[in-house]
Amino acid sequence: TVGAGGGSIAKVPALTKALRVGPESAGASPGPACYGKGGEAPTVSDANFVLGNLPKRGLLGGDFTLDEGAAKKAVQTVADPLQLSVEEAAEGIIDIVNENMFGALRVVSVEQGFDPREFALVPFGGAGALHACAIAKLMGSWPVVVPPSPGLLCALGDATTTMKNSKSRSFVRPLSRTTGAEISAALEELGEQARVPLDHDQVPRSDQTVEFEIDMRFKGQGLTSVLTIATTVAQMAEADSTIWLAKRLEEEHKRAFTFTFDKDHEVVNLRANVEGKSHGVQAVKIAQGSDEPPAEARLAEQPHFYAGKTETAVVFERSKLLAGNKIAGPAIIVELDSTTLVPAGCAAEIDAFGMIVINPAGAPVEQRQLNGEPDKITLEVIENALKSARFEMDAIVYRTAMSPGIREQHDQFPVIANPSGDMVVGQFGSFIPAFLRGFTKPIEDGDVIMMCDPYACDGAVSHLNDWLVLCPIYHEGTHVGWASMFGHMTDVGGMVACSMPNNATEIFQEGLSIPPVKLYSKGVLNESLEELILHNVRKPDWNRCDLKAIVASIELAKIRVKELCGRFGAKTYLRTLDLMLLRNKNAMHEIIKTQVSEEKLYFEDYVCDDGQGNGPFKVACTLQKVVQPNGEHHAIFDFAETDPQAPSSINFYLNVELFKMFCGAYMVMVFDPQIVFNDGFYPLLDVKIPEGSLLKPRRPAALSCRTHMLGRVFDILGGLLGQRAPEFMCAAGFSDSPHLMYWGDDDGSGERFQYYGIVFGGIPGRPFGDGPDGHSLWPAFTNVPCEFMERYFPVRIEACETIADSGGAGSFRGGNGIRLIYRFLADGKINIHDDKWWTSPWGVNGGRAAQRSRKLMYRNVDPDKLTSDTMELVPSKVDSFPVKKGDVFHYITWGGGGWGQAFKRDAGLVQRDVRRGLVSAEGAQKNYGVVLTGPTFEIDDAATTAARAELQSKAVEGELFDFGWKKNIRATEADLASLRALCKEETGFAPPQPVARR
Repeated sequence: TVGAGGGSIAKVPALTKALRVGPESAGASPGPACYGKGGEAPTVSDANFVLGNLPKRGLLGGDFTLDEGAAKKAVQTVADPLQLSVEEAAEGIIDIVNENMFGALRVVSVEQGFDPREFALVPFGGAGALHACAIAKLMGSWPVVVPPSPGLLCALGDATTTMKNSKSRSFVRPLSRTTGAEISAALEELGEQARVPLDHDQVPRSDQTVEFEIDMRFKGQGLTSVLTIATTVAQMAEADSTIWLAKRLEEEHKRAFTFTFDKDHEVVNLRANVEGKSHGVQAVKIAQGSDEPPAEARLAEQPHFYAGKTETAVVFERSKLLAGNKIAGPAIIVELDSTTLVPAGCAAEIDAFGMIVINPAGAPVEQRQLNGEPDKITLEVIENALKSARFEMDAIVYRTAMSPGIREQHDQFPVIANPSGDMVVGQFGSFIPAFLRGFTKPIEDGDVIMMCDPYACDGAVSHLNDWLVLCPIYHEGTHVGWASMFGHMTDVGGMVACSMPNNATEIFQEGLSIPPVKLYSKGVLNESLEELILHNVRKPDWNRCDLKAIVASIELAKIRVKELCGRFGAKTYLRTLDLMLLRNKNAMHEIIKTQVSEEKLYFEDYVCDDGQGNGPFKVACTLQKVVQPNGEHHAIFDFAETDPQAPSSINFYLNVELFKMFCGAYMVMVFDPQIVFNDGFYPLLDVKIPEGSLLKPRRPAALSCRTHMLGRVFDILGGLLGQRAPEFMCAAGFSDSPHLMYWGDDDGSGERFQYYGIVFGGIPGRPFGDGPDGHSLWPAFTNVPCEFMERYFPVRIEACETIADSGGAGSFRGGNGIRLIYRFLADGKINIHDDKWWTSPWGVNGGRAAQRSRKLMYRNVDPDKLTSDTMELVPSKVDSFPVKKGDVFHYITWGGGGWGQAFKRDAGLVQRDVRRGLVSAEGAQKNYGVVLTGPTFEIDDAATTAARAELQSKAVEGELFDFGWKKNIRATEADLASLRALCKEETGFAPPQPVARR
């Protein structure tokens, strides 16, 4: 079930001139402009009224009149910047809303393994039937079945539903370690438990029906991958029932995901569903009529705008229609609680129970010319369709992948590109141009190419764990684009489990290096290559499943792109991609022209160390606007002062296209948060990275710990771009991507185990709000559920909590870091990747720097405690650190820097933060000047006024950065010497030394 609100507001951002709908809403008050209650913003309801999709007489049987003039005036505010008529703009709003609902329906269908073409479409709610036919046409989900009173359908269902009860229980165990008799007995017990409420309501056992279900998956898959098998107690009591269950799981998995496994079948849940006899409520038949609706059902005729032209639509009163009546579109069928639109090219028939059953009628109405020049609305529709396809790609992977890094944390990145390889939708920038520069072999329809060697694709993937898969897309023999995705594999071989050694000195120690090779050739899998690759990793089942999930995602993208070419024509599709790219280029050009200075700006930041005693490592960049001879304004980024490549694995081969995407994400989203990012603006950004530096190391330099540099690049972008526009600048806090890897030979059952996961820190304070607490620098990343961790690995998560005061104080505070406490239940080893243990994420515009990270290991801990007298400091970068059963590990991450002067933060918000445990009472007084008293933390107004006055007297007016350890952007030798002198005292560790000195 998906929907879009009639109050969703349409707008055209000045920068991109793109039509956007939502997420802002006019709400119920003032509501859409057509309601006549003072609303002025153009909404979906206003667009429907302008098009003639709603009756001129108004709603609620005519008692609720609509203001046509107000609706047109509102929609005109969208039409003018688009240079469209008010009707064309209204149709564009509805087209975008329909496309978005279409995409959402496909995504939720795919997530559950269903093909929407196999279903009818049932609209409900007041406006569902206005949009249903358009969505059914896109989905192929015919017929549309509009029940009587769709606005009251939920209430009707609640009133007429039969008595039901469900009882389930967890039954998580390998199928090989249980029996059919055990399952049968458990199901029978659940059935009896499920009957109890119906017995209590005096539903006779003879009127009760019991059905049984078993949720299953293959070992290692998540809860979203569970497949439900219907069964009976008798079936499970048979001798071969577990063999039958295994076969059924394999069949269902292949149906849902196109592939399956033949081992490690796992039962997850058992369920009994009991349903009582129907109440006998019967759908009421209506009077029979002829094909022609009765005259009294025909209310009026009114203009109706569809497919670029105005026609006449007939308005019918639903309550007066008879069974058998047939209505050709365009028509509007009204009732007290809803309105149904039968568009041109569709026909409705009233069935015996008063249902409106709508199907396509004869030859479809051609809504647009195939292969014509795309108009502004076609551009928006195709862009939104591609955005939905990208989310479908994600959904396929989340549901199908097996490793927790991809399935639970979403460490994978999709791309749909044009024939030249320029990304038109995606997340990480296109990897394809770099691939095309080095791949000279013929590429044909059905080929799927795979690679993971960063040096073979100019850093398009940044370390060996990222497996990149791509394929060409052809439509009727014409090359129309590319689909691609890469995902982080938990293990690819190498010197340590999880393949990310801190102490590697060359890439060969990090795992299997795959150059660009054809995994599929003309649709045929190279099985020998696949087996060779999987033979060299520690978790072959995970890698196999993840790889198949990624391939399935790009195959789905191919289908969606070919569908768009079929809908609009390949020429229109390709021309639309050109316009999408051009729009983003124009937007970026305007930003560079108005926001980037011709004065050369400089910024630097540091990675603390490399885990081998070396550090800190400087990443430095300059930014300058240069006007080209053709009049274009280019932004020049130069990393000339960045340190040389490291002898260890913190090097980051920064792909130029990737960096440009980072710039675009930072710069353009301020002005159009709903923009669909693409590569169109890349020609306006010139990036210079010296060879042999940290950001462009020479092969075979190690790269496996590159996330420290990657995170620092985000902070540097903010520091550079914010110096001339501090009102748009974020503080520091995208500072790293903390990792924990835990592995060993015996999980307690004799099996090896291996875990890889990403921990989160504080997100920086921003110009428009606080930084989120304990979040990833990648917005789409999510936590690995504690339940999953504890089910599959010998560990207990004792705490996952934010750390009060760890975020930098500010008028918008930095997000707090988190404390994750792990109790290890088996001997093993851990590897850690983290940073910001020595320097702090900086604050901006008067905001304060955040707290640093720490790692603490407590040995010989009592089962009911989280600490002991034996504590070891653990470095933030370490390999194969030994842990024993019963050890407790505290993983403490850094906070985000604060934004703006803290004493200007609303005292009520500080009070709220203290009550929520995000700020301590001491921190409120010290950092914010808010004095709180008593157990409920009431504000002492007089003391607060005095404390804030004192903080204000000490504030440095115009202070742009608070680095915590240096005063200016460029660190001096004295700053670095002071940092080293205080290192042992402040962190407990000896200070890292420059590489040359070591």
